[in-house]
Amino acid sequence: MGSGRSSGSWGSKSSSKSLPECKEHKCHKPVARFRSKGYSVHCDKHACNFGPGCKFSKRSKNKFCANHSVCAWPRCDTKLLDVEGGDFKYSHVGHTEWYCRDHSCKAKVKDKQCYEPPDKNSQYCKEHSKDFQCKIPKCDSDRDDSERYCKKHHCEVADCHRRTLNLADGEMAGRDKKKCYRHQPCDASRECKDYSLWDSEKIPTKLCANHSKCQFLHGCNGFAQGDSRFCTEHECDQPGCLQPRDVHNSQTMRWCHMHLCSAPGCPDFANGHGHAHPQKCFRHTCQRGDCTEIVKDSNPNSHFCQTHACADPACPSGSTIPGGYCLTHACTIPSCRAPRERGSPFFAYLCRLHGDERLAEQEIHYLHTAAPSRATSRSGSGANSYDSRQIPRIYPGQQYHYSVYRDPAQSAEAGHRYESYDNMERLYRETPRAYWYDRPI
Repeated sequence: MGSGRSSGSWGSKSSSKSLPECKEHKCHKPVARFRSKGYSVHCDKHACNFGPGCKFSKRSKNKFCANHSVCAWPRCDTKLLDVEGGDFKYSHVGHTEWYCRDHSCKAKVKDKQCYEPPDKNSQYCKEHSKDFQCKIPKCDSDRDDSERYCKKHHCEVADCHRRTLNLADGEMAGRDKKKCYRHQPCDASRECKDYSLWDSEKIPTKLCANHSKCQFLHGCNGFAQGDSRFCTEHECDQPGCLQPRDVHNSQTMRWCHMHLCSAPGCPDFANGHGHAHPQKCFRHTCQRGDCTEIVKDSNPNSHFCQTHACADPACPSGSTIPGGYCLTHACTIPSCRAPRERGSPFFAYLCRLHGDERLAEQEIHYLHTAAPSRATSRSGSGANSYDSRQIPRIYPGQQYHYSVYRDPAQSAEAGHRYESYDNMERLYRETPRAYWYDRPI
């Protein structure tokens, strides 16, 4: 048996006549006796060094039988002597089977290998797995090295010793199941590499410190970034403005209430000149100097407000004076706000008031310069008396119809002019004819 005989595991030989023969085929040697006071069923040449409990024979050059010379793990052919050496004894192990280091308990007992088979889902035997088991309830896996949790329940972030996040099924949507509550990703965007915040109960939110839920009033699911409280879809488009976009008739504009044109329904940016607030866009801001009033709504072609626009509803030009007409439609008399009398055959560049005054002046001048005419009777007979001179035509009291002026100053000015004209006409009628005929020119 070679090494088996010299190993010292055999006892002193008894009389061969009193011992049974070896069970090996064609071997008639007596069975071997072990120091443990047991007998093998084989002779010392064929007996397995496992001990009396083994009923299998071995080859003469081997120390153990086929079952005890290799790892007991199914389909593992690791040889015992290659791992343990020739001095290995099963009595030191205390087990009926030997497992290699890949298939035995990983625990060390007084710096010695534990040869117990590993327990279910563990690298340790049933006894040692209790000491090395994951701290997660109902988890029978081993802890990860010196950690408190197994690899499945240990946060995968380097140098993190916390357990993975565990919430209710409905709250785990979008969460990273391989990381703890402190290392959950921010849901604002894929480009964000920061971790989300968490509350006092260690439940992580879905946003990091640089992102927040959009606070737009109409139920937005977007995310705000930085100091803003609104997402890019609901934040004012003006650079540097953090205000929400304005809403008109359920339609979201591009600008906030400070940067949106204050003209009703206008979606344009308030880039008009002036310093008044709220401002208007260029299209709705009066183009007269520093005026910030809104343009006339009645004339879409006008670029002036009600005060500075031409009083003609169809004219897009600006007025010469507040509340008046433009150069094309205004009376040419300075400071006159009345429109031109375009239907007049004589003074189309003047208003009715100044046109009538100019016409009256010309009529008076005509009466002063015209030669007296000889009277002619209705019957055709002539009369040559002095008193037969023609009496100048006397016009009945004329009622002047003029536009109603909005400006009190303009209305007072027009009334004063018409009153002056009436007084002049009354003076002319009350003066005797001889005064006008004999008056030197």
